[in-house]
Parts: sequence; structure tokens; C-alpha cells
Amino acid sequence: MRFDRLQRRWTRLRERATADLAWRTARVMAIDHELAAIRQAEDVAGIRAPAAGATGATVVLAWTYADSLARRAMGLLDDRVRAVTSAEGARETTRERRREEEQLARLAARAWDRIEERTERQRERTLDELALWAHGRKR
Repeated sequence: MRFDRLQRRWTRLRERATADLAWRTARVMAIDHELAAIRQAEDVAGIRAPAAGATGATVVLAWTYADSLARRAMGLLDDRVRAVTSAEGARETTRERRREEEQLARLAARAWDRIEERTERQRERTLDELALWAHGRKR
């Protein structure tokens, strides 16, 4: 019974770790998509300014906008590094939980095997005692 409770507990812990890993991985992917969109907008803003042939103020505004996008991208890169680090930690935690759960399952299987062996030996002993008793009674 204890092994069953422990097994359920470790399963819940592993499931939580797996859910945490999924959330953190999704966060990294969201940051990657946002970075790609910002880089594309930055490229478009930088290319269109000189091509428009507009006034110097328009070019300055376009480059300022591209620069602000580049700064936002740098901030996202920092966020991505932190998100990747936390995702790797969650991945390792998930692996540890899975290993612990498997180890507990092996221990439980061994314990059940020992219980079954003891029960079988006791049953054999009881049968032997009954046979001896029955044999002794026939005389």
C-alpha cells in the first residue's frame, strides 16, 4: 500500500514537472516568434527609409523606429536566455522525476516479488506440516 501511495505521489510530481517543462518550452517558442517578428519589422523599417527618398526627418524617424525595434530585440534576447535556462532546468527536473519514479516502480516490483516468495514458502511449509500431520495420524 505504501508503494502505491508513493507511486501516485511520484507520478504527480513527474506530471507537474512535465507541465512546467511544456510551459517553459512554449515561453521560449513565443519569445522566438516575437523576435522573428521584430527582426522582420526592423529590416523593413531600415530598408524603406532610404528607398522612400523622403526628407531627412522621415529617414531619421524610420531609423529611430528601427533602432527601438533593435533595442526591444536585445531585451527579448536576454529574456530568451533566461527562458532557455529555466527550460533546461525544468527538463532536468523532469528527467530526475522520471528516473525516481522508475526506481520506485522497480523497488515496488522487488518488494511484491519478495512478498509472493514468502507467501509461497509459507504455503509450502503449511502443506508440509499438514502432510506430516496427516502421515503421522495414519499410523
